[in-house]
Amino acid sequence: LNIVGWLMFHGLDVAAVLVIPGACYFLWRRMKDRGAITGQRFAYDLLPLICLIVISVTGLLLTFSSIFLHGGGYEFLAILHMVSVVFTLIYIPFGKFFHIVQRPAAVGMQLFKYTARRDEQLFACKRCGEPIDTTPYVENLRGTMQDLGL
Repeated sequence: LNIVGWLMFHGLDVAAVLVIPGACYFLWRRMKDRGAITGQRFAYDLLPLICLIVISVTGLLLTFSSIFLHGGGYEFLAILHMVSVVFTLIYIPFGKFFHIVQRPAAVGMQLFKYTARRDEQLFACKRCGEPIDTTPYVENLRGTMQDLGL
């Protein structure tokens, strides 16, 4: 058995074996680091790591099923693995699929700021008096900060 051939055939398994401890390490760090805990959100910071672990484990289970169980449960595991991969690709913030939504939203935000600046007065900084942005934009930012508990 040629080692290069084996590595090419099992490359995804090798990657999964490396991803699991790496993702677990970063998950552990995010749970223990006080600086990270204060600003993190489950959906943006922890869930992507959990999704990587789920994808890696279900992928390794496919290999386990084919080698040790002679294909027992393979169809269910294959569907479970495919669902976890597809949902992760769709979900991951700032992933390729997220750009379908993110880019038009970013353009819309710039348009919102541009039209509001033409129609309204700029909100001034309370400390230095320099203009910051429009009142609706600052109020929107305040609401977001309040929603995030910041």
